[in-house]
Amino acid sequence: MRVVALGRENLYDLVLRAVGDGYNIVLMIVCKESDFYQRTTTDFKMLAKKLGIPFIQTENVNKSEIIKRIKEVKPDIGMSYHWKTLIEQGVLDCFPQGVINFHPGDLPRYKGNACTHWAIMNGEDKIVMTLHLMTTELDSGPVILKKEITLSENTYILEIYSHIHDNCPNMYMEALDKLREGFTGFPQDKDPARSLRCYPRSLRDSEINWNEPAVMLARLVRAASEPLVGAYTFIEDKKLIVWRAHYEIPPFPFIGPPGQIADRRVNTGEVAVVTGEGLLVLEEVEINGIGRIKPTKAIKTIRLKLGMDVTDEIMRLKHKLEDLEKVLEIIQKSGGNLEKPSYKE
Repeated sequence: MRVVALGRENLYDLVLRAVGDGYNIVLMIVCKESDFYQRTTTDFKMLAKKLGIPFIQTENVNKSEIIKRIKEVKPDIGMSYHWKTLIEQGVLDCFPQGVINFHPGDLPRYKGNACTHWAIMNGEDKIVMTLHLMTTELDSGPVILKKEITLSENTYILEIYSHIHDNCPNMYMEALDKLREGFTGFPQDKDPARSLRCYPRSLRDSEINWNEPAVMLARLVRAASEPLVGAYTFIEDKKLIVWRAHYEIPPFPFIGPPGQIADRRVNTGEVAVVTGEGLLVLEEVEINGIGRIKPTKAIKTIRLKLGMDVTDEIMRLKHKLEDLEKVLEIIQKSGGNLEKPSYKE
């Protein structure tokens, strides 16, 4: 079986596995890596050279010259892993047995982007890894294979990524074996009510809104943790990244503004914060990019409120601007010839 490999990041280990299992990789096509990816295009280029596989780097696999290159190697099937854009029919037509794609969501329930993140945010008890044949419609082709990953209130996104990394090559090999034997997959449910379209998330979406319930904020922390940028807030004018946290519902009634420090637990190093409902207990944080620390080392008193106060920030910037205007006025009056200040011992 002649295979074309398309993608980035985990495609690296998939290619090694496929070659080791005797599959003939006749072409490798990669696109630029994301910021948090470990494998670069240079890594793939070196791997292709080592294995003697023709190599293409492109951000648009649908270009006519790329389609021509694919046709020249006469593939039977394609393996797509982390390819970042839709593949058009002209490319899909190059593969008699189709293109297999990995999707980290239960199709058709989770379609689109950031599905692992959204599954954690939605409080799902599992994530379903899906291998399907690609069509020009997003995540809609026949399903070849599914495997489940169990989730709990303690599952962080890195654990999901690690599980996918360890198990996905086995899934691809199983799928290739099925297709080689003539299996064509089973169609997805077309009922629109069964489908959930997941949209991308930006860095800004990881900012903690203390008005939300603690259970949702704990999910945000787990979904945005490494290898992503981390959920974040502000302590005065400093950025505070929350890498580990859990939620608590106290057995007693309480009242306080969201973001207010409720408790410093010196014995564990944890800090509890008031939210829209319950407490978010910070376990591990990072402030100003200086390593990970226990929250009690960054938060020294309960007389603090986390989160950016927009009014205070506007006033602070206003005062800075006023100071700069005064300095500029002095410079203009002096004709730009300011004397150097004298320093006394």
